[in-house]
Amino acid sequence: IRKPMPRVVLETERVLVLNKHAGFALNANQLDTRDGYYQHVRTVLLDQRPGVDLYPCHRLDRLTSGCLLLAKDAATARHVGDLFAS
Repeated sequence: IRKPMPRVVLETERVLVLNKHAGFALNANQLDTRDGYYQHVRTVLLDQRPGVDLYPCHRLDRLTSGCLLLAKDAATARHVGDLFAS
């Protein structure tokens, strides 16, 4: 199954919000060793954003579609992750 191109919903200096399609695992796992959707997104988007890295701030299950929030630095990822946890 070919992964769709990520569609950016919102981008700021610190975060990127994408529309994640249903049917794609965020990360590869032992049962499915193909690259996960996160790795696909990083490969596609980082080519266009040199010097930036992307960190997932939460997860979405394989069958779930919706907004995927990615931080552009580790500190923002920790902060947003703490907000999701509280």
